[in-house]
Amino acid sequence: MRFPDATKRAARLWLLILCSTACGTTGGPGAPAPTPTSAEARAIDRFVHQVVARLDDVPGIAVAVVRSDSTVYVGGAGWADREARRPVTAATPFYLASSTKSFTGLAASLLAARGRLDLDAPISRYLPELQLPAPRSADSVSLRQLLTHTMGLSNDAVVIRTAYTGEHTPGQLVALLAKSEVTDRSFHYDNLGYVMAGLVLERVTRLPWQRLLDSTIFAPLGMRHTSAYISRAEPWQVAVPYAPGADGAPQRLTRTKQDATMHPAGGVVSSAADLARWLRVNLANGRLDGAQVLGAAAVTEAHRLQVRLSEEREFGPVRRFGYGLGWYWGTYEGDTLLHHFGEYAGARAHVSFMPGHGIGVAVLVNVSGPAADVADLVATYAYDVLLHKPGIEARYDSLLAAQAVELTRAKAKLVERRAAIAARPSTLTHPAAAYAGDYRSAALGRMHVAAERGRLRLTLGPLDALADTYTRPDAVRVEFTAGSGEVVQFYPSAGRADSLRYAGYVFRR
Repeated sequence: MRFPDATKRAARLWLLILCSTACGTTGGPGAPAPTPTSAEARAIDRFVHQVVARLDDVPGIAVAVVRSDSTVYVGGAGWADREARRPVTAATPFYLASSTKSFTGLAASLLAARGRLDLDAPISRYLPELQLPAPRSADSVSLRQLLTHTMGLSNDAVVIRTAYTGEHTPGQLVALLAKSEVTDRSFHYDNLGYVMAGLVLERVTRLPWQRLLDSTIFAPLGMRHTSAYISRAEPWQVAVPYAPGADGAPQRLTRTKQDATMHPAGGVVSSAADLARWLRVNLANGRLDGAQVLGAAAVTEAHRLQVRLSEEREFGPVRRFGYGLGWYWGTYEGDTLLHHFGEYAGARAHVSFMPGHGIGVAVLVNVSGPAADVADLVATYAYDVLLHKPGIEARYDSLLAAQAVELTRAKAKLVERRAAIAARPSTLTHPAAAYAGDYRSAALGRMHVAAERGRLRLTLGPLDALADTYTRPDAVRVEFTAGSGEVVQFYPSAGRADSLRYAGYVFRR
């Protein structure tokens, strides 16, 4: 299965085109942003609005920019809901996707600093019933390894259940982990380690991981529009997700997150105003508004470079070389940048800070696909403004124009690709009714297949897709999440399908 995540995407636009103090206040966490008062804030605000005006494929953007323990700019532009004409404000929550990991990593570090757990103890101390495949065991894996993606395990079933279907209990996840695949101990980015870490944190605290984040981070920081429960965030009017539709233009997504698919690796929504507070407390080593609200040692440990990547990796404008507890280490044009980005269908988040300069930026957009790359463009503009780099306006006018051209090309390719898929002949060797029925997998649960006007509709938990044709015999293509085409292979016998394979797992009728 292809897992939409910012860390797994190649940076299309930046590889093509990047060669080369007074402050506005927020008026309190969650409050709408006032008119920017500083030159820096006015420049950033102008650029954010310019981006939305010139790139119609970007519904809305929310931005937070901070310096040390003060806010330079917090605001947004465009629409949180295009159809309802609801504008983005500083208080609009957006889904953060994998940017969640920095919160989970800090929660573990805070508990360790308080003596509630040991990051380097084997997880068998906390989950004694956990069985892992040899040569791995719960005695040979630590919480630190889970949080630094070095535990040497892979398990797509656990990731799919927690991020996509929502069909799981702690007991089911522990049982599924026995069927994990053993990998080497080098850095392999995945959601699995953070999901497992969440099980440990829940066992230690006897609290759901969502409530743990509430009590240890969100409440102490006064993050009033931040939650790991989507049900709690809905009254705050979360930004509506959009993704490229059949014509390449943004289309409103109807399948959105639910509480059961909010998970420790990607399960937080937050606003620009709240992320300003989050960035400030990270830059000030746990201090906020003159008070030490989080333990300095725990914040330092979460930031500390824990593991180096085997080689530097480019992600858009950033060169990554290491990982802490929920934070990537990298550089932007020579300056160290701690960051974690996030991406999911209809959402993209850029959250980062430069400890050497005491500045940080968060950019949230409610669209996925090529248009989502604008989050990095806005973030680097804000950094360049704060660092007083020369020639910024001309440079970014050119970059924005190039992004508009690239988006036009990307949409044309998408339309062409979808037309080619629609024109493919069916490769099913039997009538559609021969494939209809219920199929079950011990790893992923029940998949329902229905015949619908000669085509197949597949349902896995809340995931539902009308299948397209594929090139292999008795195979179809589905998009359970927008923009992520996957193959389902059927195996007919005696005139009807008796099993299928999806995401590497066999389902039997």
